[in-house]
Amino acid sequence: MEAKRIKYSDIVRAFSMNLYEHFPDIEIMDVEKDFPRPAFFTRLDIEETGHFMTRHIDSDLVFRIYYFPSEPENNEFELLEIRNELEYIFLVKENRLIEVNGVFLEILDIGMGLVDGVVHFYLFFNLSQEIIDDSDDIPVMDNLEIEGVLANRHWADKDKGSE
Repeated sequence: MEAKRIKYSDIVRAFSMNLYEHFPDIEIMDVEKDFPRPAFFTRLDIEETGHFMTRHIDSDLVFRIYYFPSEPENNEFELLEIRNELEYIFLVKENRLIEVNGVFLEILDIGMGLVDGVVHFYLFFNLSQEIIDDSDDIPVMDNLEIEGVLANRHWADKDKGSE
């Protein structure tokens, strides 16, 4: 089976579906001025990306979940409960693994906090995948001959036939 490249949008979709499965009554929204409460807002941040041995792309990623409680004030127990629930889902129930296009990404660490009455929950993971060249029309080069000798022949091999 040929490997399929995982896109960042595939990762967001997988995490969002996981949230929806566990919290079907809470909307997952894009940032807006007015929104129904309670609500989740999500964002994928690419912290660092680069090549590994020119054959792979390695990316350090953070999936951020923001939870806005039912009411802006007097919500301490709701905020504690949602923090506890998110921690349980991703560390215990999902066993630190999220499936994206048939590949399991391991959650390396989590972080959480409370800022201005909003739960901030972070999932840290990395993605390493082989660079896949989608162009199929690249012609293969034939053997190159230079002055009647194969170019890839090693200089030490030139005397082997005369012994």
